[in-house]
Amino acid sequence: MKSLGFGRLTPWARQHADRLALACIAAPFAIGWAFVSPWQDVPVIDDWAYAWSVEHLLKTGQLVISDRSSIYPVTQIAWGALFARLGGFSFGVLRLSTVIVAVFGCWAVFLTLRELAFSTKASLLGALTVALYPAYFALAFTFMTDVPFVSLSAIALFFYVAGVRRDRPGLLWWGSAFAVLAFLVRQVGVVLPLAACAAANRRAASWPAIRRFWLPIAAGMLAVCALWIALPRLLGPLPVIEQRQADLQSSTLLPLAAYARWNVELVWIVAFPFAPLLLCPLTRWRRALTITGLSIVLLAAVRLTLGAIPTPLPNEQTWALQDLAMRINLIGGDLRPSPWTVRVTPALKMLGAIVVASLIAGLPSLRHTEWRAGRILVAVGLLHLILINMIWAYYDRYYLVLTLTMVYLAAAPLLDPRVRVWPAIVALAVWVSLGITGTRAMLAANAVCAEMARDLEAQGVRPSEIDAGYAVNGWRLYAHPENLPPTADRRYDVPFVTSDVPTPYGIVTTPKPGEDILRTEILPSAWWQVKGRLYLVHRH
Repeated sequence: MKSLGFGRLTPWARQHADRLALACIAAPFAIGWAFVSPWQDVPVIDDWAYAWSVEHLLKTGQLVISDRSSIYPVTQIAWGALFARLGGFSFGVLRLSTVIVAVFGCWAVFLTLRELAFSTKASLLGALTVALYPAYFALAFTFMTDVPFVSLSAIALFFYVAGVRRDRPGLLWWGSAFAVLAFLVRQVGVVLPLAACAAANRRAASWPAIRRFWLPIAAGMLAVCALWIALPRLLGPLPVIEQRQADLQSSTLLPLAAYARWNVELVWIVAFPFAPLLLCPLTRWRRALTITGLSIVLLAAVRLTLGAIPTPLPNEQTWALQDLAMRINLIGGDLRPSPWTVRVTPALKMLGAIVVASLIAGLPSLRHTEWRAGRILVAVGLLHLILINMIWAYYDRYYLVLTLTMVYLAAAPLLDPRVRVWPAIVALAVWVSLGITGTRAMLAANAVCAEMARDLEAQGVRPSEIDAGYAVNGWRLYAHPENLPPTADRRYDVPFVTSDVPTPYGIVTTPKPGEDILRTEILPSAWWQVKGRLYLVHRH
């Protein structure tokens, strides 16, 4: 890996190494595409709500946002419609559109780290850590908004960072343009131009600074503020947003201790995906001693204050110890943790504490980066953290917005050339295996649910009498209410989505007493997941 260093290479060799690194970043997605069976025409999690908007746009030429959405993902709908226009509408085609954006986003992470004085080697490891983060990787093979937002945010922040470091206002204008595009995927992108203000220096009040620095950033801020007001008027209000705004009034009623506990758990969850970077400092014995001591202090403090040590991979989140992309939570059945996950959890909590301690111990290394530009990444993370607490978005899928800040903080210790990177290589190998196998199982499980539902319908069973899981029900019944009985209302009568009333037929992970098993499907893609079978049951 020494040939990928920064200081010893000629400019031409550095450019060649950077181009090779960009190819390495794209490779996992290409390999994953070959192994996860991505062309399966099935929805995943909530992506059916956004896919419906693409389908409606292609059929009618009108942009309409599903009332199941909590955002106005205009950019993503337009991007997906472009691919669907060229390749035909299907979830496989929409999946391809997200994978391509994911690659662009990871390239932006690499280029941003290069701008901040990281070597090619460190920047490559940072970008690969983002790409192979199992939740990011799995969501890249969906039409969810998480990865497109993070990727467009990464591109915007790259232009902001590069514009500040090189003193080129043209790059800042590009940063504001991509910040607007990110905002038009998720409206939390309002923080992007605001975060760029963190790069202001002592000359911020001078006329050259106003013209070269503040003007492009202010244009981005004005654009997102204008769109914030215009979107509900142009595309209609969304019930989920109105409910969240109403919930804000209750945010001050919760005790500070609850917020403290949630944020400590958040740190454990957010830091763990960056273990490939944060384990590298342990290769230096002095840093290893410091991290070990800090880990012991953290464990004692958290145990005394919260009463329990957080786990970095809690159940019922996107990346759990026993599953990926919530397969067990979005398909019927009461699936309990497997014995091996119970045995592994204590060790996982300890590893989580080591990772958090390494993150804290490595913060002083930030002074060796291009700190003025780096402040933008720190600011965007803090602003997102405020929003997470304001809207109670305590869920690992929503923590992906902190990825750009975390990769900067986690990679900082790699600026020390004495730090070895072999732990990162080992951990990334684990990450890629979990990502590919978990994504394959996620798609396979949804495909089996859809197939079972189609087979029952072919036998004359009405679609509304089949509970095929959240995603499949959402697409078959909520997005296409023509499949519901004439008297049904999709706001209240879609199984698993808007109704808890049991259906005569269900697809479950674990049959309950009184349910007759009509069919059993073994999921060949399941490996480390807690359950490798799905059952079609008839309920009396």
